[in-house]
Amino acid sequence: MIRATGQYLIELGYIGNWNSDGETAEECWENLDLKNWTPEQIAGINRDTFITRVNALANEQSLTEIRQKRDTLLAESDWVMLSDVVLSNIDEWRTYRQALRDLPQTVTDYNNVTYPQKPS
Repeated sequence: MIRATGQYLIELGYIGNWNSDGETAEECWENLDLKNWTPEQIAGINRDTFITRVNALANEQSLTEIRQKRDTLLAESDWVMLSDVVLSNIDEWRTYRQALRDLPQTVTDYNNVTYPQKPS
């Protein structure tokens, strides 16, 4: 959440030191300490807009991380699909790779992703 908060502050044009601890966007808002802005500038930041945007940025970051891991797992199993590889469990590998390709559309909780089990 801290990365998303920092990204949003950059979008707002904030340059300088800041602190914000929290597991959620709401907690980050409550703990936000902008050290280089005047009270008037800080008052111009809307709580609801902050929370909505930080949540959206955090989701985008999570999706990027999910895709990166998925792509790595697919690349690590590319060898299975080579024409000169003969496996008795090729259907399990195809199912595994399809489940990977279905990510992140099948993810319901970006903070608790269950990746398919690699065939043995």
